[in-house]
Amino acid sequence: PTETAYLHKWTTDNVETVDNTHLNPYGARSICFLIANELIKTEHPLHLYLLEITDVPDKEMLLS
Repeated sequence: PTETAYLHKWTTDNVETVDNTHLNPYGARSICFLIANELIKTEHPLHLYLLEITDVPDKEMLLS
């Protein structure tokens, strides 16, 4: 649960101000990574337009 705070937008440097509604760049890329890789495994028509992503989003790079 504490790691999920890094996926969301913070309004200040204080962890208590985390906005649990909106994602930050790391959170957005992480969610896209998960959805795209799972969608590829399905028979949904969208899977034809996706490439498998092998690079997990880099938390340190995206949050700095």
